[in-house]
Amino acid sequence: MALTGLPTELLEQIFHSLESIDDVHHLARSCQATYHAIRQHSVYVEVMRSVISQSIVHRFDLQLCYLLDLHREVVKHFEKSGNLLPQTR
Repeated sequence: MALTGLPTELLEQIFHSLESIDDVHHLARSCQATYHAIRQHSVYVEVMRSVISQSIVHRFDLQLCYLLDLHREVVKHFEKSGNLLPQTR
């Protein structure tokens, strides 16, 4: 079975099992099905967190981990206060 025939949920699991950020980006660009599986921002962020925390390549990248923690806290703050996140350029 080709990647294009797999359900989105299974494609997301494949993304979670990758070993580097580059692998995630390469797979996402390989076809429309993989791009659509990860294009939602929340899915992309969760996949990135998963890859970084599980990967030998990124496991010791403390600065990246700190940025992910900061992002998580900022999102929680805005969700808790009921405000919308500011728009990015």
